[in-house]
Amino acid sequence: MFGKRLRALRREKDLTQKELSKKLSTSDRTVGYYETEERNPSLDILGKLADFFDVSVDYLLGRTNIKNIYKYINNNQYNIHISQESIDKNEQLLKEEFGSYNKSINQSLLYDIENLSKDSKKDLEKYIQLLKLKDNFEKNSNSK
Repeated sequence: MFGKRLRALRREKDLTQKELSKKLSTSDRTVGYYETEERNPSLDILGKLADFFDVSVDYLLGRTNIKNIYKYINNNQYNIHISQESIDKNEQLLKEEFGSYNKSINQSLLYDIENLSKDSKKDLEKYIQLLKLKDNFEKNSNSK
């Protein structure tokens, strides 16, 4: 797997084996041996290859199909951000279009609370107080 990956990456950069061997400070034949998997590179060479091609060592060794995990994570965070933005816009549209959105939720909550036992209502009050304390704590922590 390593040899195939190395060959593909080298070709993507439009390099000959000789050109790559110069960049690695190895003999001309070494890259060929790596690509045919007649030899395995040292850890030092693996690191140099990963840095040069901007891929992970795991990708070079065939342990993952993700070339660069950091770029992958950053790209997905961006997509998640966009998705969250889209969700927020749609939620706002729903609230505007269905003006009774909050009212119906409040009514539903009130109905649920009314049907709780006396002990559960007391527990709910305690929980609400706890949430208020948490919010105040976070608010004060963020303002410093």
